Amino acid sequence: MNLSYLNTSDKQLNALSSLQDSEGAAVRKEIKRRHSIGYWDGSLKTNTTGVAELGEIRIIATPVAMPTTRKVEKKMTGRGR
Repeated sequence: MNLSYLNTSDKQLNALSSLQDSEGAAVRKEIKRRHSIGYWDGSLKTNTTGVAELGEIRIIATPVAMPTTRKVEKKMTGRGR
């Protein structure tokens, strides 16, 4: 276990996780370890300044008769195998 990543923030680890060498593998392992124990330092938190207003949405649907295949029609009437 590489102890050098214990004091780094989640934001720094996220930036280093895209490396394709042994250091990147160690960083991804540390991220996985932190996720499994539920540790979160808050450095990756996204800041939202406003609340989106919810508007009224209406969905209008009309019933459509889907075409059935001949085999299904036979089974429905009892003439199929």
